[in-house]
Amino acid sequence: MPHHPGYPVFCMLGKAFSLLPLGEVAARTNLLSATSASSAVYVLYRLNLLMSGFLGGRAGLVSAAAALAFAAYPVFWAQAVVTEVYAMNALVVASLAYSAVRYHTGGGVPYLYITGLLTGLAFGCHHSAFFLLPGILVFLAADATARRDYKRVMVFLFFLAFGFSVNLYIPLRAHAGPALNIGGADDLGGLLWLSRWPMYYNAVSQKAGALPSMLTAGRAALGLAAAAAAAALVYTARDRRIFSFLFAAVLTYYLCVRMLAAGDVNAASMGFAAKFHIPAVMLLPAAFAAWLPGRLVRAPGMSRAAWPAAAAFIALAGFLGVSGFRDMDSSRNYYARDYCANALKSVSERGALFAWGDSEVFPAWYLMHVERYREDVMFIDTPLMSDSWYVRQAVPELARRYGVSYGVTGDLGRLQENILRLNSLLYGHAGVYYTYTAAHRLKLSWEGLLPQGLVTMADTGPRGQDPRHVWDRLVMRGGLRADTPRAQVAEDIFSIYGYQAFLWGEEALRRGRRDEARVAYNKAWHMGYRNPTVKMRLEGLGQGS
Repeated sequence: MPHHPGYPVFCMLGKAFSLLPLGEVAARTNLLSATSASSAVYVLYRLNLLMSGFLGGRAGLVSAAAALAFAAYPVFWAQAVVTEVYAMNALVVASLAYSAVRYHTGGGVPYLYITGLLTGLAFGCHHSAFFLLPGILVFLAADATARRDYKRVMVFLFFLAFGFSVNLYIPLRAHAGPALNIGGADDLGGLLWLSRWPMYYNAVSQKAGALPSMLTAGRAALGLAAAAAAAALVYTARDRRIFSFLFAAVLTYYLCVRMLAAGDVNAASMGFAAKFHIPAVMLLPAAFAAWLPGRLVRAPGMSRAAWPAAAAFIALAGFLGVSGFRDMDSSRNYYARDYCANALKSVSERGALFAWGDSEVFPAWYLMHVERYREDVMFIDTPLMSDSWYVRQAVPELARRYGVSYGVTGDLGRLQENILRLNSLLYGHAGVYYTYTAAHRLKLSWEGLLPQGLVTMADTGPRGQDPRHVWDRLVMRGGLRADTPRAQVAEDIFSIYGYQAFLWGEEALRRGRRDEARVAYNKAWHMGYRNPTVKMRLEGLGQGS
């Protein structure tokens, strides 16, 4: 079970792709994203083709060029080469838009029902699909037949509900005892936590409640001007029904994302707004083609505009492709996997490892539960220890592995206090280790930790491995190449390697092991940790940097 809100469509298709006899499982699920992205580009081409019929025989050229430019859009491209849900979301939204436009252009009633089915599936693909609701309402309102024939609307809603039923996968899968049951969705409380609807409702309520206080005369005038401009766009559109639907979809996607992301530092730093905007960017060319005023479309020689339009799209695609290829090339990107494998490799047998953050947690879960690597390690997602559902799952596992009885006494939000108490309970039963991020987020002083390769060990319990032997077994495929695209490396992984090597050197020097300290400081220096202290230590040990 993945993180909120569950992503049932991606989970089921991801399982199907994971069974393909091609490379590692991670490569297979990456292939799902690549397949979804390329399919989305093709569907976008077909949508653009529907909208560009006025260009005659050159409509295919412009439609293909516009789709190609979107394929090279850096935010979309980045999601097409990783195991993520955004490429699939783009495919579902593009298919939904194509089906709706096809219905309005005389495709027949089946396209109405397909649109309903895809709308329901969209809600099981990505929660931002709810931003499409205004567009769907416009789509139905623009159909005169549907307004008169309520049975047709009822069948549409039936297919929507049928598509939405894919979300039943979440509690059913949670009840099947998966290795990872994030949120504990096998009960109502866990299902609500996983879906995050209470959180979204509160966020929308707070932001909507703040709107009246933000309303000034200037902003009111700006809002009225924007409404008048929108009305003018609809009035002058070549096809008001289709443009209204596409315009509503693009506008609400953009405005809702901007509203929900406003003031959210984490959302901005992780690029959530940019990823959520993908459908809006994708539908823009089709919306523009649907808007072009009828008299302009009927103007003599209008089809000649196809050549400069196609040339502009092709030039944009070429520029984005050439400038972005190096950062988007993930063919040698093993950094997250190797980083987490090295962290697990640094832990002694049956040790407990506290980690923090998606870049540490999800690759480690993949290694342990898919590749069956270091399953002897008790791996703990540290911030989740403040969630009752996670504690409920961890307690029996701690008892099974180490025979300790851990119960939270007091506020789960007192994370550091509870973690340190668990640390003391494990004393004498297992080595307790912290990743770089966990140690820093818990504000643990490195003087009280023993460096053990890529992790640090609490100075309690069984003694860990010799750091020299750990570092000799660490692997960084492509990690020190001069052409390494550093933008791909999450949480500045190379600096973490260097810092951990520096801590090893400090510990070795404190214990009087000068030769070992020299080796450690050299590793820190050559991995990019060019701290003045490292240089001073190397010079003091008789070896310049």
